[in-house]
Amino acid sequence: VPEAERLRMAVLVHLPLGDETGLDPAVAAALDARERTVLRAVPAVVATSDWAVRRLVSHHGLDPGRVH
Repeated sequence: VPEAERLRMAVLVHLPLGDETGLDPAVAAALDARERTVLRAVPAVVATSDWAVRRLVSHHGLDPGRVH
């Protein structure tokens, strides 16, 4: 994510993309991989629930101190 080096960005997550119901497994895996790349590149992630915080930290391996 080139912009992550010149801007201080945060990403807001309600539901991780790959967890959306009804997705083809290949589509879910592709979305999951893209989301992981973005979330690891930004300095902060804002989650809309405690569940989302736990899911993002455990599933994407994010530092808990970066997920709010």
